[in-house]
Amino acid sequence: MFCGHCGKQNPDNAKSCSGCGKQFDKTQFTRENTERIRLSNTQRISKPDLTHKVVPAVPTSPKPKRNLIAIIAGGILLLVLILVIALFHLKSWFGSKDNNGFVKIESSSSEIIQNEENKIMSANDWESYDGNWSAGGYTFSCEFDDGQIECTMRKDDKVWQSKAKIYSGEQSIKVEFDKKEVEFVALNMGKLRIIIDNKQYDAIRTNSLPPEADNSYIDDNNSYMFYSASSGTKTQNNNIIINDKSQMFWPLDKFAISTTDLDRLTKYEIDIIKNEAYARHGYIFVNEQWQEFFDEFDWYEKDSSFTEDRFSKLERQNLDTIILYQREKGWI
Repeated sequence: MFCGHCGKQNPDNAKSCSGCGKQFDKTQFTRENTERIRLSNTQRISKPDLTHKVVPAVPTSPKPKRNLIAIIAGGILLLVLILVIALFHLKSWFGSKDNNGFVKIESSSSEIIQNEENKIMSANDWESYDGNWSAGGYTFSCEFDDGQIECTMRKDDKVWQSKAKIYSGEQSIKVEFDKKEVEFVALNMGKLRIIIDNKQYDAIRTNSLPPEADNSYIDDNNSYMFYSASSGTKTQNNNIIINDKSQMFWPLDKFAISTTDLDRLTKYEIDIIKNEAYARHGYIFVNEQWQEFFDEFDWYEKDSSFTEDRFSKLERQNLDTIILYQREKGWI
């Protein structure tokens, strides 16, 4: 038998171990038992429970991330769609404005009038819209008189002139400038809407004319020598007969001058009108010819402190119109 303490083999009838001297009890130790005891004391390793069948774990492959990929792709697609819609609306909004910031409305004049309170206009009503207007990058100098509109349209260095009949009761007037159709639509509160090539703009008045000013009043009182739509030129070979030393030549401070007006004047008369604007504010002329000319008039008073800051907005605009006209003619 084997010693349960040290594992040494001893005779079966031994009472103590010949190796360690350990006394044997009555229990009979077999080789198997003593080996189990020895291992238990030295290595402390227990035998596995063979009665319980251990099933090895089978490694599983990770599930495909198809659902997550589909969610991410759907989110990206939705975001792109939102951005496309937003950019389309931004483009539409910015594209609806011109260089001057006025909103353009693609609409016919009939649709416009339906959206505004109808305004029944007479030929006399249109006269309140005399003056200069700005719309769509163009400036318009309009005169509504004798049942018709005479208008000059300008943009940069280009100038167009035209006229059209005014029909009583009409809220709009169509005028054609060199194949470009322009429509003037009268609105309430003295507002004017101008349609250029089917694009609508809310016009801005660049100067306000006195409502009491009237051509016939000026002509009847013989206040201005050249201001008359039908008088034509009054000079010949740069000679002019002045019967009244209190007379002036053109009301540049009251009315807009147009290229239509300038077309019926001579080069000399246009020079007089331009220099008159300076003489009214006391400018002392370097050119002796003009100094002697305006010295003849009672209203002219020299002022050495003259500056161009004295010009009103309307006077500046009229002078620009004259200078541009003279350049186009090659006179300056």
